[in-house]
Amino acid sequence: MKSGDVMVVLNLASVALCLIVAGLAIRHREISASKPVAALLLLTASWSLTEALILAVPDPTFKFKVLFFRYALVTFIPLVWVLVTQAVTGSARLERRDWLGLSSFAVALAALCQTNHWHGLILANVRLEANRQYPSFEYGTLFAVFAVYGYGLLVYGAIQLWRARQASGGSRRVELNLWLLCVAVPTVVDLVSFTPLFNAIEGKLTPVSLALSTALAGWGLVRQQIFRVEPVALEKAFESMRDGVLMIDRQGRVARINAAAKAFTLLGARERARGLAQFDTLGVATAQRAQVHARHRQHPTFVAQQRPQHVGRDQ
Repeated sequence: MKSGDVMVVLNLASVALCLIVAGLAIRHREISASKPVAALLLLTASWSLTEALILAVPDPTFKFKVLFFRYALVTFIPLVWVLVTQAVTGSARLERRDWLGLSSFAVALAALCQTNHWHGLILANVRLEANRQYPSFEYGTLFAVFAVYGYGLLVYGAIQLWRARQASGGSRRVELNLWLLCVAVPTVVDLVSFTPLFNAIEGKLTPVSLALSTALAGWGLVRQQIFRVEPVALEKAFESMRDGVLMIDRQGRVARINAAAKAFTLLGARERARGLAQFDTLGVATAQRAQVHARHRQHPTFVAQQRPQHVGRDQ
């Protein structure tokens, strides 16, 4: 059996594995990281599927089209990876303008990859050599931009995971170790694939290694959360407290707020995201406090909710 046929089998097995774990993640929507993890698994499955199609279909024109689409698809994996690391670690989210910039850049790169047959800026001199199942090519002028973008986001996510790991222990540290392994193994495999060691292998092992490590980390996340009762119990206790509780992150934004605090402060989603810089020490806007007093004057029977007594800072 040729190496290309072996790679087809491995990639199809990776597709099946990713779809199974993604289904488990989607099924347990109560897990905060389930959606980005499922998205990462689906993208990885699509990458493996394109690799299998390139190797299995003999038509050179079809191979080239799928190859360009494969690079366009891979453009979004680092972006989703950042979403996964933020959901897993609970770290501060990027600002909307940052996400808009990154998403626009990813779309532009994907468009360049998809239209590569016109300009050859990402991949140059794409061809199918004799007795080969996978196309050969040289890297184009803008491939360095593609690589820096991808590896930069991967490193950023890995740093977030490492910081969370250093501050954690027990089963939480094991979970974060799995996610660090998820980024380390495919990155090493991808870097080694640029060396002559992989010349004899048809295709790339990167999607297979990413599928295996991501599926393992995703399964670890789902399995740990399924059998843990503490997060659900703590969430119920937090929401049912009669005292108002605000949890503030390092940027001064309201990270968590329970029902009692919402009823007293009247803070909406925009106000909570804006931060406490515009609010007084109790987290109540002056204008909104005036609304409460006006309501109290109009309806003397109105009783304000108990004021928040615990203001914490999210570490």
